[in-house]
Amino acid sequence: MKPVRLAGEAVVDLIAQRLRTLLIVLVLAGLTTFMFSLDRESSESRDRLDEVLASPTATLLRIKAHQSEVSIAPQLPRAMASFADVHASFALSQPVDATHERLGRSRSAVLWRVSDLSAVFGSGTYHCDAALASVAGARRLGLADGVGQLRAQGVPISIAGARPVPESLSFLDQSVLQPACPSAQDDLEFKELVIVVEEPTDVSWALETALGFFSIEDRAKLSVESRIEQIELSVDVANEAARSAARLSLLTAGGITGLVVLLFSAVVVQRRRDYGRRRALGASGLYVGGLVTAQACIAMTISILIAVAASVGLAIAQDAAVPDGQYVAGATAMLLCGAAVGGLVPALLAVGGDPLRELRVP
Repeated sequence: MKPVRLAGEAVVDLIAQRLRTLLIVLVLAGLTTFMFSLDRESSESRDRLDEVLASPTATLLRIKAHQSEVSIAPQLPRAMASFADVHASFALSQPVDATHERLGRSRSAVLWRVSDLSAVFGSGTYHCDAALASVAGARRLGLADGVGQLRAQGVPISIAGARPVPESLSFLDQSVLQPACPSAQDDLEFKELVIVVEEPTDVSWALETALGFFSIEDRAKLSVESRIEQIELSVDVANEAARSAARLSLLTAGGITGLVVLLFSAVVVQRRRDYGRRRALGASGLYVGGLVTAQACIAMTISILIAVAASVGLAIAQDAAVPDGQYVAGATAMLLCGAAVGGLVPALLAVGGDPLRELRVP
């Protein structure tokens, strides 16, 4: 039995029964299109998760001490910065308003004292008596070249320049940052710990580690700002959507396999005289059974191609996500295996009867 000859005869046989073949293919294609659409919700959930994880602030963690008896120890940001998964770590003082007088007009911005300015703007030499403004902060203050004089709580402060703030620290984008002198850090009260980790999935770990430096009583006096909950929720939604799509896909594939059994069994029953004639003329039972199974697999292949085209067309028309390539490949392999297995039942029906008796069927 040559596979090529068998496949060719199966194609010719399907074409000869074109109306019946068309109906079978359309039914299978409709169910296959539905199966491919099951991955759409999962794909959209994955896209939303990717958007959350790609956000610059997804790696940001802010721990604030609101009550006066709790503060951030100067050693804590240095301890956190020593971990390989931490990109930057620094402490901030309580923010104060800083004003700049120009042409009789007063403009203000937020001034923060920072434990380590290199964690914000990168490595460099920073002087305690000179502050740096963010680009947006300098624009807000009306400092065209980023250089000028401010007053904060009655104290003059020199601004030595303006630099862009990393996207992950966008909350500092319209601020003025002054480095805290190392000798004065023990006397300066830091009220906020800022940590930027390498990956969004490291935020939970960083939070647990940082809280471990505080007593149980002090932890209740802290507040946390991060996107941990949103990230965890997005991960849970994406995982649940993937599990639901997998369950429904398996059920749909099983239904399609059962439909292959029913449709091609009905074809065999209607054409049993033709199959009996083939066997009476010398065709082996293996060849006749293989012919039926090949017809099921070919019809399934055509249905899959139609379903892929229909799914892509629907996705484009609805401006939705196209089915994932890996999902389609896996579903295709599963459906073809199901068609091969489902084709065995009508194949056994085709070879199970006595050829001479089948020829007497009116």
